[in-house]
Formats: sequence, structure tokens, C-alpha cells
Amino acid sequence: MQLHSHDTPKTIISCSIRLFLFIFMLTGALTSGLIMLFYQSEMKTRMNNLKIQETFALELQSQLIGDIFDSIVGDLLFLSQQNELKEYLANNSPTSLDKIASEYIAIAKQKKYMTKYDFWTVMV
Repeated sequence: MQLHSHDTPKTIISCSIRLFLFIFMLTGALTSGLIMLFYQSEMKTRMNNLKIQETFALELQSQLIGDIFDSIVGDLLFLSQQNELKEYLANNSPTSLDKIASEYIAIAKQKKYMTKYDFWTVMV
């Protein structure tokens, strides 16, 4: 679009507006494209970090649960060797139950994972 000296002001303004709109749209498209690339890169980084954090949290919880079960198994093995329990099973005497209950309560007070259900079963 070449402008000549014999063009009217209306033609000059029309050409200027077209040129402005072309440059404006081109600049807007380039800017939007760059922003979208940056946003996409940022989202990929965030998702990767989130996956790593969640994987670590699951592994930690799995290890914690394994440790608790190991502790429970150890306690059960310890309790199975209790003299009071063996005495109760041999004689079926009520005084042995009281001794067993007091020992279980003492152990349960030291353990964090014991629930109210465990206390009730010991008391009954």
C-alpha cells in the first residue's frame, strides 16, 4: 500500500488504521503465544512437583503403617509369653484376669496406637 501525494486524507487514514490493526494483532498474537508457553511450562513444573510430593507422602505413610504393625506384632509376641496369660489359660481363674487386665492397661497407656476398643476389651 503505497501512499501518493494525490491520495485523500480518508484513504490515508484507512491505510493507517489497517496497518495499525495488523501490527496490533501480530503483536497480540506473539505476546499471547509467549504467555501460553510460559504458563504451560509452569503448569508442567507444578504437576511434576505435586506428583513427587504425593509419592513421598504415600511412601512415608506406608512406612509408618508398617512400623505400627511391626510394633503391634512385637507386642502380641511379648504378650503371648506372659505368665499371667498362661496361668489363666491353665487354671481359668478370675484373679488371673485382673492381673492380665492391669498389665494390658499398663502396656496400652504407653502405646499411642491403642484405641478405646482395646481398653474396653481389656476391661470386660
